[in-house]
Amino acid sequence: MSATQSPLAVNLQTDAEKQFFEDEHNSKVDSSCFLSKRAWWEVLLVGGICGGLLAGVPLGVLLSARTSSSSNRCDDSTANIISKNWGSIEVYSESFHGVVDPSSTLQLLATMDGYPEGPLWDSKTETLLVSNALLPSNSIFSWSNRTVPSSSTAGSGLVPFMHPAGYIGYQNFSNVGVNALPGYEGVPFYGPNGQIFNKDLQHVLCQQGNGRIVRVNDVTGFEPICSTYLGTRFYAPNDVIQDQYGWYWFTDLNAAFPDMWGLNVTGVFATKGGQVVLVESTLTNPNGLAFFPGDETRLLLSETGDLFDFEAIGHPANYYSYDVTRDAVTGEPTLSNKNLFFDGAAHSIQKQVQGHADGLKIHSSGIVFASGPGGILVLDSTGTLIAQLGLKGIATNCWIAEDSSPPYLFITASDMADYGGGANIGGILRLELKF
Repeated sequence: MSATQSPLAVNLQTDAEKQFFEDEHNSKVDSSCFLSKRAWWEVLLVGGICGGLLAGVPLGVLLSARTSSSSNRCDDSTANIISKNWGSIEVYSESFHGVVDPSSTLQLLATMDGYPEGPLWDSKTETLLVSNALLPSNSIFSWSNRTVPSSSTAGSGLVPFMHPAGYIGYQNFSNVGVNALPGYEGVPFYGPNGQIFNKDLQHVLCQQGNGRIVRVNDVTGFEPICSTYLGTRFYAPNDVIQDQYGWYWFTDLNAAFPDMWGLNVTGVFATKGGQVVLVESTLTNPNGLAFFPGDETRLLLSETGDLFDFEAIGHPANYYSYDVTRDAVTGEPTLSNKNLFFDGAAHSIQKQVQGHADGLKIHSSGIVFASGPGGILVLDSTGTLIAQLGLKGIATNCWIAEDSSPPYLFITASDMADYGGGANIGGILRLELKF
């Protein structure tokens, strides 16, 4: 990398991609669809111009990630809620009420034209960030109690936050690949997905379209953390976490074509300081991941399985727990003692509900909230189902905001047909927690 090349340009080396950046830089970029929605969005003029590149992001479309304003605020804490009582809660064990009060209801906060994923609570600005994982949007949106939304093609209740977010490259999306979810034929699943704030409170994002994990830098743009394994790029990193030792763990979900980019596994990887370790290679499309509370010696993974007809009743939807050990010298992690934590397919058949194993989070109490058949599966630390959150849609992911006031479980869902928008309408929901 040359001294003048921005970090964002790393691993975007094809002539076609370089030409795309040059064309975008030399032409007028229309960002009005974002700037007109909120005058308080700060447009970042990120540096590092090299050969027509502006940190790899077209001028005027990377939005300030964590700004705030006193304008367009509302004192009514429920002003930005569509429904205060949405979906259903089935309780199978009173242990559920140790975390969720019996009076709590599922609230529908917002809708999205697309596939909402990767929810992330920002306690600094008291906003929820949500990815739209489909490429035509290629964006992250935000929701807040305190912001009265204007009308937006993003859906009710959301405002633009970052674009482009999950794919930086060809304008012609049909050239990217033929990977599409059932019902989304011709629409590549290449937008942003899982996101976190790391130990240094930096925004870290799964860029599915570019096959990499990146750190969002307000000055230099997207800084790659990990983009290849043994010299071959990842397919579509799906979700990411960071452990107490600084290792990033992420799943690489290859929805349709395992050899599309040359990497012949759909795996779980760990990376730190340029070192990349394949820690699990036996799962078909691993998806969500989280450590159990404590010393991070136990990991939970979800396995989505084959994505063709993956919403069918009885489709494999597995959740596995593992023991985590580390090399005493290098700290390199290893997984062992794989155990079936919960059989989502059996649950799907028993309850006659659709859905797939997707994103999951674990509460500090050890209670697991996992996207699965029927909505959000609520499991105790042994894998026993203690409750089911029915969403009137397909659960895709969740986030536990124990640092919000009050604490909430935020949920993303697709196919909200009951909302009246059809299969392409997604929803963002929340459930108040006790702590």
